[in-house]
Amino acid sequence: MYSKASVDVKSIGSTYILIGKLYEEQAKIDWLPLFDKLYIYKGITSSLPDILNLQKLSEQKKRECERNSMQQSTLADVRKRADVLTYTVFAELNHFQNERDTDLKLTMKSFLQEQLNFYKNIVCKLEDTLRQFD
Repeated sequence: MYSKASVDVKSIGSTYILIGKLYEEQAKIDWLPLFDKLYIYKGITSSLPDILNLQKLSEQKKRECERNSMQQSTLADVRKRADVLTYTVFAELNHFQNERDTDLKLTMKSFLQEQLNFYKNIVCKLEDTLRQFD
């Protein structure tokens, strides 16, 4: 028959095996969603230089047309198109920044909550094992 001490040691061992399994599964709950969100934003921000360059080229074309002798109606059309592009780019950047701030705040809140739940779960498992020694 097993002594009380050997039963308690087995309980400690099984608790640490269970905690190890919790560590193994935890990345799916908190780290992977965080990495996925950051990867999405990496893709979005990688296209921003091209968009800003397009807007810059549009402004340069507008200035070039203003320097050349053009009909007023054509020049007004060029100005209007360049301005629409500029306002659209700035509006999209503003919208992106607002969405990014909200999205990353929620993502980080979820990440930290899952981390907190994870470590609380570990503490509970250890406390349950400790009670077996009373």
